[in-house]
Amino acid sequence: MLMMHQRPLRFLLIFLLVFLAGDRLLSRALEGLVTNSEFRYSRLYRGAAMADVLILGDSRGVHSFFAPRLEQDTCMSVFNLSFNGMPIRGSECLLLDYLERHPVPKLIVLEVTSVQASSSSIDGLRPYLAHSDRLRALYASLFPKSSYGVRVSNLYQFNCEMFFRVCYYLHRSDQSWIMTSRINDELVAQSESEVTCISLDSPEWIENLAALTRISVIARERNIRLQLVIAPYLPSYRRNIQNWPMVVQALSQSVAGRSISDYSLALTNTGQFADRMHLNDKGAEAFGAILKRDHFFELNQDFPHK
Repeated sequence: MLMMHQRPLRFLLIFLLVFLAGDRLLSRALEGLVTNSEFRYSRLYRGAAMADVLILGDSRGVHSFFAPRLEQDTCMSVFNLSFNGMPIRGSECLLLDYLERHPVPKLIVLEVTSVQASSSSIDGLRPYLAHSDRLRALYASLFPKSSYGVRVSNLYQFNCEMFFRVCYYLHRSDQSWIMTSRINDELVAQSESEVTCISLDSPEWIENLAALTRISVIARERNIRLQLVIAPYLPSYRRNIQNWPMVVQALSQSVAGRSISDYSLALTNTGQFADRMHLNDKGAEAFGAILKRDHFFELNQDFPHK
């Protein structure tokens, strides 16, 4: 304390040096956890996510496409790169980073309703900013103040929920992640009468729709097979989306020349849903059987399911 009062500048300098040294040393240790984790994005950025089939989307992509089951059904390797709340803008960035680090997959499957997802979930990707220039640029455009914080303190990038997932999956794969709960009867009854509408003019929708167009172009330019799909909703919820035809039309127009396989009403058993928008393990198994029946993953034909 005496030194702080008598020589404040020296004290401040020593404090800053200790802070910066500790910040760099500890962040280097935490970065080792990120790099070596079996979490999907850690595998992506260390080049260990090679697969025949790559799946992109938000939480509906996570819980609709159960990679272990799909690998059995298709006899191909499957890697699910989807994540909760991931907007198509984020999927575009992750896809380009994937293609830089891995051989081109035989098939990309994109769950297109992630066009509704908010860009707020990009904030959770902080542990991976050091691994991607385009991810860092996207993050800076969305969160300029937080981006400054990351530049000042390396530790700040690990101060998020995603880092805990990284640690949880340090020695285990996350590709079997699936919900097992069943939607409650009250929510099912509420869905019968609750009318909803999807905004087609929000900034998020417009930005994600443009990203969807760019992904379609990327796949065409690189001669990658791309399957665009809408996974099942709870039927009563989906039927009460008033502007659903307009939603599908807007999606289709953004990827002119490509079909969108609409399975939004493919499942009717409420026991196969965890909530109104997500399948549970039983639902994912049933949906996988439908995809197998429809030869969805075959590489030599198109599927204009509507």
